[in-house]
Amino acid sequence: WEIVESIRQYDREQRGSEDIRTRSLRARLFLMQGDVERSSRWVDTITYPPPNQPLLWLEEPQLTRVWILVTRGNDADLRLATEILDILEEIADRNFITLYKIEILSLRALLLETQGQTSQADAVLEQALELGRPGGFIRVFVDLGKPIQSILLRCVSKGHMVETINRILAAFPEESSNGIGN
Repeated sequence: WEIVESIRQYDREQRGSEDIRTRSLRARLFLMQGDVERSSRWVDTITYPPPNQPLLWLEEPQLTRVWILVTRGNDADLRLATEILDILEEIADRNFITLYKIEILSLRALLLETQGQTSQADAVLEQALELGRPGGFIRVFVDLGKPIQSILLRCVSKGHMVETINRILAAFPEESSNGIGN
């Protein structure tokens, strides 16, 4: 939180206003703490589509937007989340951005899970896991919290990607206080 405040002050000094990525980061932190209401205040101010440009920053506001929309889970939010994910996935594919592709697929798995499409959620998450395996990606999954942990547990119980999933599951705190659905 101190770092976010420092970034906010820098934004105001250099730009005169807070950057969208800084506001997005704050919303993401609220969401990771389970504060959907405060994160929703930010997401409701974003009414434009994702820009058609490479995803370059560690905090991509449109991904945070999708995460919040999926967390809220009403039909309109889920439809909008699907549209945004489709655009972001095309951008990530076109620019060969593996980290974002993994996060996009993981969020799509959460979206499908929220819609009750568990077998599709498992398949999409397995795609994300396969992409992340060579680089040993763990944090992108852990940051999504208990909902993704539940899908991982279901996949490992079916004998899918056991070694990779167990490595990720070992990184989750025992009493996870992060992520959506807590």
